[in-house]
Amino acid sequence: MGTRLRRLKAQLKGQILSDGKCLSGKNRLTEHEIDNLQSYYGSAIRRNHSSVQNMRQAIWAIFLHKLSTDEYPQHGFCPIGEDSWCGFKRLKHQIETLSLGVYDAACSFNDGNVSNLKMLQKMGVEPGEFSVSSMKLLDRERLMKAIYAFSGRSKKIRKDKRRKRKKEEDNIKKNKVKTGYSAGSF
Repeated sequence: MGTRLRRLKAQLKGQILSDGKCLSGKNRLTEHEIDNLQSYYGSAIRRNHSSVQNMRQAIWAIFLHKLSTDEYPQHGFCPIGEDSWCGFKRLKHQIETLSLGVYDAACSFNDGNVSNLKMLQKMGVEPGEFSVSSMKLLDRERLMKAIYAFSGRSKKIRKDKRRKRKKEEDNIKKNKVKTGYSAGSF
């Protein structure tokens, strides 16, 4: 395959195609791209040596993937999942996973851990009394921590700790300057 592409590239060198550009050049058919295509097709053939139908599908996936643009994506044959070689399909899987995490975080932020119980009920799972009591306990603890974090006393303690840490850092910097190495100082 690589030899035929290189021969075609040499034959059409300098010739303008229907889109007004040459076959080779930046973002076109380069030596690097030919090597990549050769590698992709070779691995598709080796991975699917036992099934001609799977081999054909893998080769078409590479072909269509390379033709794909942002305006006209062609990833129908590309493998699905987070371990796919196709970045489009991999990203699509990650976005779906991310949206579920965002939904869960929003529910927990708005309604607390009790929202997990509501989700279980909507899925047809009836939570037990220990689940209910532990979720309520977690929500109570979260609220108590939030109240304490916004109290004036805890703010004062945090400011004092920050001031003390800054003072120690400044002292360390001053001592470093005095004891640091400099050429010819001995």
